[in-house]
Amino acid sequence: SYNARVKAYNSTGVGPYSKTVILKTSDVAWFTFDPSSAHRDIVLSNDNQTVSCSSYDDRVVLGTAAFSKGVHYWELAVDRYDNHPDPAFGVARINTIKDMMLGKDDKAWAMYVDNNRSWFMHGNSHTNRAEGG
Repeated sequence: SYNARVKAYNSTGVGPYSKTVILKTSDVAWFTFDPSSAHRDIVLSNDNQTVSCSSYDDRVVLGTAAFSKGVHYWELAVDRYDNHPDPAFGVARINTIKDMMLGKDDKAWAMYVDNNRSWFMHGNSHTNRAEGG
């Protein structure tokens, strides 16, 4: 918890400091991949924190944590990319279709990358294509 005072800055000027308020940060939500949601072609390792797949078909695995509100941040690393298939990373509702490209339905939002460009997909619509992979 943190004690803080807030001061407004806007077009009418600068306001006075507020009374002391208490701010509390939420606990970090660590998650792993859920083996029960993974296709049999997906191999989980490193305590279900690492995913690999040798199939060229679209495969989806979900995480173990669910969020209903708030701002969330992830970091991921691609240790090896063999040019095909294009990896995708995103967020999805639990009932997203798991045997097609992530983001083709309206229950998932995904970012795809390849050697030449990156793009986002949701509801079978590609957006924000960027050159450079």
